[in-house]
Amino acid sequence: MVVSIDSHSRPLSISTSFLFFLFLLSLGCGQTDPLSSIGVVAVNDSVTVAKNSTSNVINVLANDTDLEGNPLTVTAVTAPTSGTAAVGVGGANVTYTPSANFTGTDSFTYTISDGSGGTATATVVVTVGNTAPTASNQSVTTAEDTAMVIALSGSDSNGDPLTFTVTSPTQGSLDTLTPPATCNAGNCTAQVIYTPSLHYNGSDSFTFKANDGLVDSTVATVSITVTPATIERVNVDPIGAQAQGPPCSDPFTCSSVASYSPSISSTGRYVAYSSFDTTLVAGDTNDAQDVFVRDRQTNTTSRVSVASDGTEADDNSDRPAISADGRYVAFMSNATNLVTGDTNLASDIFVYDRQTGVATRVSIVSDGTEANGGSYYPAISADGRYVAFMSNATNLVTGDTNLASDIFVHDRQTNTTTRVSVDSTDTQANGSSAFPTISSDGRYVAFRSYASNLITGDTNSTSDIFVHNLQTGITVRMSIASDGTEGNNLSYGTPSMSADGRYVAFESDATNLVAGDTNGASDIFVHDRDMDGDGVYDEAGAVSTTRVSVASDGAAASGGSSFSASISGDGRYVAFMSIAINLVAGDTNGFSDIFVHDRDADGNGIFDESGAISTTRVSVASDGTEADDNSRLPSINADGRYAAFESDASTLVTGDTNTRSDIFVDPVP
Repeated sequence: MVVSIDSHSRPLSISTSFLFFLFLLSLGCGQTDPLSSIGVVAVNDSVTVAKNSTSNVINVLANDTDLEGNPLTVTAVTAPTSGTAAVGVGGANVTYTPSANFTGTDSFTYTISDGSGGTATATVVVTVGNTAPTASNQSVTTAEDTAMVIALSGSDSNGDPLTFTVTSPTQGSLDTLTPPATCNAGNCTAQVIYTPSLHYNGSDSFTFKANDGLVDSTVATVSITVTPATIERVNVDPIGAQAQGPPCSDPFTCSSVASYSPSISSTGRYVAYSSFDTTLVAGDTNDAQDVFVRDRQTNTTSRVSVASDGTEADDNSDRPAISADGRYVAFMSNATNLVTGDTNLASDIFVYDRQTGVATRVSIVSDGTEANGGSYYPAISADGRYVAFMSNATNLVTGDTNLASDIFVHDRQTNTTTRVSVDSTDTQANGSSAFPTISSDGRYVAFRSYASNLITGDTNSTSDIFVHNLQTGITVRMSIASDGTEGNNLSYGTPSMSADGRYVAFESDATNLVAGDTNGASDIFVHDRDMDGDGVYDEAGAVSTTRVSVASDGAAASGGSSFSASISGDGRYVAFMSIAINLVAGDTNGFSDIFVHDRDADGNGIFDESGAISTTRVSVASDGTEADDNSRLPSINADGRYAAFESDASTLVTGDTNTRSDIFVDPVP
């Protein structure tokens, strides 16, 4: 090959073969200066890198050549639009880093050299891709009616923060916690609260996906097992240890007084009770009986017999009554420091608001004057507005001159106090009244009274159960037979009322309230105030009284009496204590037990049908082992699923070694 050069260094002639060679080099190689880059060939590249990746090494020389065999190096790169590029060590390659969170197509050019003056350039097209995040399946377990926190997890190889979307479970609900998600190096979690449907047990699930802002993960599944509820002890400390109570030297007077008087909320989540135990909450140093609330969902215990500033009571508190949602707890207390101005040196009724932490005294005159006598045994309406109680005070209302205990209702909204142990003309009772209970809306108050003048025709000279209507002022007797015949013996204890006031359960020694009552024992009865279901209560000929302390086959209780009725919100279930030995098979423990009578065992909505009732013992261990000591004072929740009660037994749960009364909650089968 010969190239002639003139005096100005310009080629005069070039052989045809050399021109053909240059033509070949120009095909597809992008050479712009064939005279200075003879033999160096740079080929365009296409690569893919991940979003948010760093220092991606691109071997651009892999497809570049030098016809003379000289080694090639990268000498320069141009700046890409959406990232950075740099020449690698020794010019062996190029490193590329996309801009943060960028996805799409980017490009830059690079220059190579053969070290002998030959150079070439080519373009690198970079596709910055987004890798989809992943979401993790998991399996969890919770107990019936017990919410749990579930941590959803996902990861993103690009390091992106993730958001989570969930589908609703079929047998429960989900609530999110704040913040919705936390991430660390692409690993993210989001917490949700799963709450199983009321009283549901079995399998449930929900699905979720993670999203990095551009693309979803595949669907992940959270599989949930909801185990059936079992009997549990609720008077335990924050770590679940049993109550101990104060030291006792006299087993007869002390061994069975650790915890008692349970009151259960509408759903069964909250249980209020009183206890001498000093380990249930921190800072319990008053050496007094206090009132506590156990949250069975969060497994936490709080003390409510305290002042609004948290000061503990300076004397004993007892007999709690909890509102439907568990927010308000009424109780009686001898303490003088729960509210300012408590100088009457008598037991008072207080309401503690668990939401605001405010304690209020309600056994007061409408003008705020404190009672001049003791007040006891509170009952609270579903919303906490109305509180019924018994009092020996004579100044709560004007004209209280009967020198007997009366029943009062305090309206916490209007701050008024009304006496309800009166007849339908507001005449005061001529005998003592005690143990009130109140309907859900506060309209009806049931109570026991020895008075003979609350209704006409009260000639049995014993205590009866009455209901007073606060809206109409009418007082009616409940402890009667279906035909209106009055009981031939005393009816007593604390009556229990369904939510709407239609059904009133009570205990009685009378033998003429139902036919065939020959067991010679106290029984539990339910009085239906609206047998024809027309919504008009206490119509003549449209009431009925039924005995419910019976076996599933209707047999009367034998071997002992029955006491302490507690009726569910709809009146279907009645819990009670009984010493009887024939209410269920296998009752051989010789102690009082807690039973629940179902008045509608076939679920057809008709109560007390022959062959469609059942009675179950609930004061037993989960494996059916019967209690080895007495159980008493049941409190049943609104739908009859749970019964709370007090028991001296040590066999109901494992590890019960405190030799004291405890509070238990057992699901009703």
